[in-house]
Amino acid sequence: MIAAAAREGVAVAGVAPYRLSPARRGGLIFGYSNLNERAIADGIMRLARAVSDLREGTPAPGDTPAPGDTPAPGGRRPTAGAD
Repeated sequence: MIAAAAREGVAVAGVAPYRLSPARRGGLIFGYSNLNERAIADGIMRLARAVSDLREGTPAPGDTPAPGDTPAPGGRRPTAGAD
């Protein structure tokens, strides 16, 4: 998820390095205190695109799909530049 978000221009961090013991589920850390509402809304849209791409199984540029995986029709959307 972290790499997929980065491909969309969104920086998030995983919580695993901050846990005292392993957890069954992961989590993300968002830092947005220095962003305005428009930048936050844009980041949410980009993150939603990253989640959608992961759910659809769309490979990132340069990634090789696992055997039996088929990329979504039309491939990946172009990545917008980060502000």
